[in-house]
Amino acid sequence: MPNSSPEEFLVEKGLVTNRSWERRQLLGCLGCKWSANATAEETPSVYGYQIARCIGGSDSVIQRHLATLEEKGLLSSEIEQGDQASLGHKPKRFFYPASSPLGQEFVENLSPNELCRTKDPKLPFPKKYQF
Repeated sequence: MPNSSPEEFLVEKGLVTNRSWERRQLLGCLGCKWSANATAEETPSVYGYQIARCIGGSDSVIQRHLATLEEKGLLSSEIEQGDQASLGHKPKRFFYPASSPLGQEFVENLSPNELCRTKDPKLPFPKKYQF
């Protein structure tokens, strides 16, 4: 059964000690994207820029939070293969749920943000990023 919030799950498991507004938004976006795109045949994945665009945050902050979740064993990642480097583009790092029991429990605790810009891009950015 899911906890009160995905961030509370991380705190209860001892995986994080502090709470972060950006992390809460990131977790909500993961919940939104993965609930919208999950199928039995396909593992849902996201890359940092998608999340940054969704919440209107800094790509570097989002990447740091995603890397931390990967270090804790909740996410796995792969770097996009292809001709991106030869075209002068930085390859994308796609994150997806870790196959470990902890990773699966993490995904079960995710829930979409109330104001999910993935489902409705016309929604305003969260107040923190409004100018």
